[in-house]
Amino acid sequence: MYAPMRSSTTALPAARRPVPLPWVSWWFSLIFVIALLGILITFLVNAMSSSDTLRLRVVDTAGAPISGAIVTIGTNQYQTDDEGEVTLASLSQATEFTAEGDGYDRVSGTVDPDGCSRCEITLRTAQSTDAPDDTAVTPPPTETSAGNAVTTDETPIATDAVTAASPTSVSTTAPSANAAPTQSAGVGEIAGTITDASGAPIQGARIVSGDTWEITGADGVYALDRTEVDASKPLTIFASGYADQEVAIPAEGQALDVSLETLMVKGLYLNPNITTTEADYDRLIDLVDTTELNAIVIDVKEDIVYYDTQVPLFQDSGSVNAILDLPALLAEFKAHDIYVIARLVVFKDGLVAEANPDMAVLHETTGEVWRDMNGAAWVNPTNKDLWKANADMAVELANMGFDEIQYDYVRFPTDGDLSTMDFGVEYNQANREAAINDFLELSHDMLIPTGAKLSADIFGYTMLVADDLGIGQNIATLTEHVDFISPMVYPSHYDDGVLGLNPPNDYPYELIDQSMQIALPKIDDQALKIRPWLQDFDFWGMTPYDASMVRAQIDAVEDNGGSGWLLWDPENQFTKDALLTEDGQPVPSSDDTGTAEAAAILPDRRITIRARLPLTR
Repeated sequence: MYAPMRSSTTALPAARRPVPLPWVSWWFSLIFVIALLGILITFLVNAMSSSDTLRLRVVDTAGAPISGAIVTIGTNQYQTDDEGEVTLASLSQATEFTAEGDGYDRVSGTVDPDGCSRCEITLRTAQSTDAPDDTAVTPPPTETSAGNAVTTDETPIATDAVTAASPTSVSTTAPSANAAPTQSAGVGEIAGTITDASGAPIQGARIVSGDTWEITGADGVYALDRTEVDASKPLTIFASGYADQEVAIPAEGQALDVSLETLMVKGLYLNPNITTTEADYDRLIDLVDTTELNAIVIDVKEDIVYYDTQVPLFQDSGSVNAILDLPALLAEFKAHDIYVIARLVVFKDGLVAEANPDMAVLHETTGEVWRDMNGAAWVNPTNKDLWKANADMAVELANMGFDEIQYDYVRFPTDGDLSTMDFGVEYNQANREAAINDFLELSHDMLIPTGAKLSADIFGYTMLVADDLGIGQNIATLTEHVDFISPMVYPSHYDDGVLGLNPPNDYPYELIDQSMQIALPKIDDQALKIRPWLQDFDFWGMTPYDASMVRAQIDAVEDNGGSGWLLWDPENQFTKDALLTEDGQPVPSSDDTGTAEAAAILPDRRITIRARLPLTR
């Protein structure tokens, strides 16, 4: 702004103090300043008071507010307003609550003040007058909370971490420690609770309809969107250690609660290079038919693919030598009600590595294909194209009729000059674990729609350590991405002194018993996810394994709640006297475990082959 021109003879006015707003009088300025201060004070008071209050909103399963509901926090009761809300003084610690309303089931649980400043309680329409329901208190979708722990005042509901992607902040209790909460089905959903035979909820159960599935939490509760479900087909329900169930889709609004029965898978290994004749197959099938055994694990791929796969990578790599007629073999096994597992070796794949150096582990100096101490090439476990090809093969096998796909050598190399390996990424624990876990997660997600299960063979030592053993196998994280883990707890493969046993080979029960007890806390005590490989062979220079030593391993697994066991013998000569009949009685003594000729040549063959076996399988 320009001042008017003044002559040099005009007297200048005396200087005076400038005012904040010269275009208004001073008292208007004062009023304006006082108003601003009032607004600021109001804002600060509201901010301070908001931190001292907690708002709870009570809604129905459709998200509509419930007015007049009664919320009890500690010894105080509050009634919701027309918006379904109550406001209460902020809590200093996690506090028990109950909520109830006319026509709705009463719920209870624990609210954590660190979880959110505004939470929702969901009430479900009353199904009975005496059975409390389970629900959840959550922040509204427009708000997020982080860092609080979800607690309940009764088991078996477990704790969950709260994140913006998983906003649950408070879970309510089941009616008792053993009973699962009831679950009502809302409009447009299929919902219910999955329990075991005792009525306890099953965590990790899968409810599958084609490409749509839901996995239960610790409360066993699930809900599917009806619009994403194929109404013409039944749902498939599965959980680790339980038999599958197919159930019809219920009517609108009707809960679908399912109780699962345990299934102990007890199997033997079939080596297609050893068991080659019809008589050989009949002998193993008879062993399953006449004992507690109910499963067979058969090799479908090592370096060689033993069937006519249609996966291009293995066809183009020259890996296929189709010595197995899998459709005929599966039909025969299914006729005897045998659970069939396809064993698929993944990363120890020399044929693919030689034909595709870009997929191989390379030597960091020469750039050539890296080789282990036996001259074998390995494929690179970080290569995602390789993941997809093996997962495609798993799906192919599942669609042929296999009940389960079992990955072996799902790890990084262990033998040779490991310092010269080049994977294209830094060779550290985080990258190793990420490669194995991500591959398993990809495979698992691809297999779920087929109904086939996924298992992984892992070193027995992984049960004892807290890291990945330098091979990417961390039992605490790997178990999350498979239905079963199969630790190879062969007592002959442990060093003297491990777990105080000397030699471990001579203490089969103790070795496996202690391994199970050390491993279970690492996997949240999910014993039904463990189905170990057990030793039914003799190892060079060690005490031969008889029926009592094989049985001792089985007893150790079963005493610790495992979901079954598998017997390993590359020669396919199994110790029948170590087994029981289907009704739990000793198997009658007989000479039908093999011909006299086979028995005569068995010792020499076993010693020769055992001497060549790597200690690390």
